[in-house]
Amino acid sequence: MLYVVAGNGTGPAKEITAALKDLKDKATKDSVDFWLVLEGKDEPTATDTAIIKWLGQNEVWFEVYSASGATYDGAQETYGTEDVFASFLERMQERAADSEDAAVLILPADPDGESDADEELMAFVEQAIDADVPVYALNGEMAKITLEDTPEEPEPDEPPAKAAKKAAAAPTKAASKKAAAPTKAVAKKAAAAVEAEAEADDPGEATADETVVYTPEELAKMGVAELGAVARGQGIDPKGMGKRDLIEAIKSRTEPPVVAVSTNGEVGGAVVVIHLPGTVIVKQMTEADAVALAAS
Repeated sequence: MLYVVAGNGTGPAKEITAALKDLKDKATKDSVDFWLVLEGKDEPTATDTAIIKWLGQNEVWFEVYSASGATYDGAQETYGTEDVFASFLERMQERAADSEDAAVLILPADPDGESDADEELMAFVEQAIDADVPVYALNGEMAKITLEDTPEEPEPDEPPAKAAKKAAAAPTKAASKKAAAPTKAVAKKAAAAVEAEAEADDPGEATADETVVYTPEELAKMGVAELGAVARGQGIDPKGMGKRDLIEAIKSRTEPPVVAVSTNGEVGGAVVVIHLPGTVIVKQMTEADAVALAAS
């Protein structure tokens, strides 16, 4: 069983390590592996330090993903990445392909889920839930996070936890709504893409100028949540897709058509091959019409 720990929040070390012990004991009882994936930070929080210490004392395998190259003593593997949350999702998808279950344990900086500091974390939470990965508040008495009005209490077959008397302390619907939107850097452009996609259904109003096109550099700088919002605006279902897959899907919808003209050996004739994303159209026409089409 893989547990991904994400977020920059803190909590009582005793309670958090006790929750990890409960999860480890459950894994042992179920005869499954117990291991963690953490984010490598240049300045780990006191809670991060407590978790790493507990992992070492209990000889628990853990891996680190870091955008800065930071790692921790005792880590079995350390991976560099430009987008830690995207790598977390990809790692869980890899294990799911091998029939291994995974869950996310979040440490939000603001237990109410209303701080901008948790914006990227909550976007990751939405992506995980969309991929059918359960999410729990590690510093919120292991309350299960949902996209509904209130957090659900864990069922008996879910990770054990103390009675969730403070369920309201876990991120709620208000925070989850943030996760559905792209970050401020691309919000305006993404909104334009959604509007253009909607207007494209009406031939009388849509024009070529309304298509929002992203450069490869712009796409590479976006996070998974931002890419997911852009993809949805273009009619692409982003569920279960990693960053690389999202970029390729978006590019396939925005790359311009390529028109190639070649003569077919007959006087006054030409074969025109039109390449659209996922489509090849071959058309016979006069050479004059073909030249005019190529020039356009």
